[in-house]
Formats: sequence, C-alpha cells, structure tokens
Amino acid sequence: MEIESTNWFMPEGWEEEMVFVEVLMFPGRKEETKEKLIEEFAEELSTVLSISKNSIITTLHEPSLDNWGIRGGKQAAKEGIKFKLDV
Repeated sequence: MEIESTNWFMPEGWEEEMVFVEVLMFPGRKEETKEKLIEEFAEELSTVLSISKNSIITTLHEPSLDNWGIRGGKQAAKEGIKFKLDV
C-alpha cells in the first residue's frame, strides 16, 4: 500500500523511497553476526534495487524460544534446538 506524501513525515537524511526489512529468527546470534547480516542486506538490496543504502532499514526480531511453536506445536524451549545459534 502506498502512503500519500502529504501523510508521510521524512526525517532529515531519509530518502523518498524506503525499504523496510524485518527478520524473524531464533535468539542467540552474536552482535557481530547480526551487524554483518544488517550490512549485507543493505549492500545487496541497494545493488539489486538501485537505491541508496541509507534507504534500507532492517529490524531483527528474536523472540525467546518459549515463544516459538515447532515440530507439530511443541514449544522450542522444551524441544531443544540441535543446531548452533551462538555464531
């Protein structure tokens, strides 16, 4: 849905066209890993979409494992995650 320009406030330094990326993932990754992911999203999307990296906002969401239902409705915190998250 496109928002009419009269209803949109643009903070200083923002481009007219913005891309918002939201990532939902298990918690546990290191700060450096998340920083690299955010940087790579900006780099790749700016190239693919031919826009400024300043036009890309990325948000990482990391709900705790007790908020994930996996493997047929089982709580991830009780199931145990068998792969490494602290990367």
